[in-house]
Amino acid sequence: MQDKKSILIIEDNLDIVELYTVYFEQAGFEVHTSVNGLLWLVEIVNLNPSIILLDIMMPQMNWFEVLESIVKLSDIHIPVVVASNLWEGPDKDMALNLWADMFITKADHEVPEIVELAISVLN
Repeated sequence: MQDKKSILIIEDNLDIVELYTVYFEQAGFEVHTSVNGLLWLVEIVNLNPSIILLDIMMPQMNWFEVLESIVKLSDIHIPVVVASNLWEGPDKDMALNLWADMFITKADHEVPEIVELAISVLN
C-alpha cells in the first residue's frame, strides 16, 4: 500500500491556509501547516513531507532563510513551491536558484489552480 502524500504549508494568512487545506485534502493529501518561518523547522524534520508550499512574507524567518534551511536539513530532495504576490525579477530568480522547484504568483491564479500547479511538481 502506498503511503498518503503529505504537504507542509508554510503560510501566515490563516484564511489562505484554510483554503489550501480544503483543496489539498480533496486531492488526497495529508495537510500540515506552519504559520511562521521558525515553527516549520520542527515540522520538516518530523514529517518529511512529499512537498512544501512556501509563502515569501513570513514572520520570524524570511523565505530565503527557509529555503536555505530546507536544503541543509533534508537528506533527500523535498520539492518546494514558492507562492507569493511579491514577484519581481530578482526575487523570482533567487527563489529558483535557491532550490525552489516552482514559483507561483498568487494573484494570477485561484486557489484550486495553485493546488494543481503545486501537485504537478510531484509528477
